[in-house]
Amino acid sequence: MGQGLFRDWRTSIQRPPNDVGEDDDEEQSEALDSAEVSPELNNSRRVISHASKIAFVFHKDSPKPVLVSSVKDGLAIINSPEYKSKSGRLVVENSEADALEVFEHFRTMALNPDQQEAATDGYKSPFPRLLTSDLNVFAGYLRKADLENCKTLIDTNINYVINLNIDRPTILHQGMRANAFHLAAKIGFINFIKHVMQIISDVRKLSDLYKFEHRVSMARTSNHLIVSFLTTPDKMGKTPVEIARRAGQTKTANFLSSLMRCLHEDHPIDYAPSAPFYELLRIADRENNN
Repeated sequence: MGQGLFRDWRTSIQRPPNDVGEDDDEEQSEALDSAEVSPELNNSRRVISHASKIAFVFHKDSPKPVLVSSVKDGLAIINSPEYKSKSGRLVVENSEADALEVFEHFRTMALNPDQQEAATDGYKSPFPRLLTSDLNVFAGYLRKADLENCKTLIDTNINYVINLNIDRPTILHQGMRANAFHLAAKIGFINFIKHVMQIISDVRKLSDLYKFEHRVSMARTSNHLIVSFLTTPDKMGKTPVEIARRAGQTKTANFLSSLMRCLHEDHPIDYAPSAPFYELLRIADRENNN
């Protein structure tokens, strides 16, 4: 899969946190509704001040993002039965062009339930499917920063963190489309992030998990997973590094940023991260063992 799936991942490294958190709908609404939208149009794009943001909503069948007057209105729309049934999203961006980028990313990433159960190439995970209740237990340990229990569950079924059928992070919170890194970043659970990164950057380990011995293919899968975990946004368009910054988890944000800087600038799926990526993981491992 090409790096076009990942929208401007480099901007997440240095971009300051936006005015929206990912805690809950009410907090998001209060934080952003103060941003006024200018009614002026220029070449079919909204003109806004540097201090303002524009809210858009869309779902998997939308032809394009739809402008809404406020985040509060957007939240009401995406919580409607139609939008819930079609994986509705609310995004807050600087321009319509930015919203279109997020929308195209969403359309590329969106999968129907049948696609989620099995990859298009026919591959089926050797691990049993997890129920929502199973994922909730894991998410509970994750939110408590309980590394030992998280490791234990991952050892029994890697699908707690990776959906092997589609080579993507497992969604643990459907409402926010949050994966394990989104939850870990919020609480500064850097040890967990390091542990998962060590798994997905180890091509031999991945081959054992996938029960697939094609080394070139698994090396590409490793690159794809690394990029996915570091750059996939949640429902509000926030990547793990942005969530960590917003939550004041400076050490975790800096660690994630350092890992992201090691990704190949133009083709992160085709080329492995640079050598400092693996050294960062070794340093983190030594610090944890001291």
